[in-house]
Amino acid sequence: MIEKLSLSPNQPIMGTEFPENTWHSIYPETEDVIILELKPGPFTPATESDFAVWAPKEGELGVSEFMTWLENSKLGDTYLA
Repeated sequence: MIEKLSLSPNQPIMGTEFPENTWHSIYPETEDVIILELKPGPFTPATESDFAVWAPKEGELGVSEFMTWLENSKLGDTYLA
């Protein structure tokens, strides 16, 4: 974990930008969330290489534990699957 931000319409930070080729995760804390991801074109559908091999895939065992780790991790922590 190298950076952790809390984004909210009630806080001064309402958006962020990630450097290219940087793994990032988004952990929604409410049911109502808008996520807008902009990438240079042309559009190409996501492939397996777009996802970290060390993170559980959606619906797999371990997702709950990973989300808990995201919520509780501190700067400098490393996720060990």
